[in-house]
Amino acid sequence: MNTPAPVCVYKSGSIQEAHLVCDLLQTAGIEARIASDGVENVVGEVPFQIAGSPIWVPSDQEQKARAVLAEHRANRNLKPPPLFCYHCGVDLEDRIATCPGCGGELDWSED
Repeated sequence: MNTPAPVCVYKSGSIQEAHLVCDLLQTAGIEARIASDGVENVVGEVPFQIAGSPIWVPSDQEQKARAVLAEHRANRNLKPPPLFCYHCGVDLEDRIATCPGCGGELDWSED
């Protein structure tokens, strides 16, 4: 029996958010899983821009998963998380290259 290849449908900002999103998808009958579940025990408190917690589903359930997530966002009117310096925690208005609070260099790429 061929198992459909997994596809990343969501990358959360924290392990807590990942569990909420995964539970939402599983409640809709989608076989969702958190790819990095358990990594936080090894990594510790790493900024979410670096660690992230991707949610994976079988490729044959991708469309349904994306529809569930889109409906959830529309119903909740979710806003992206506020920006902050991942060195010192100061709130930021925009994605700037250098933190005005600590002078740390900020890399906003998702790689």
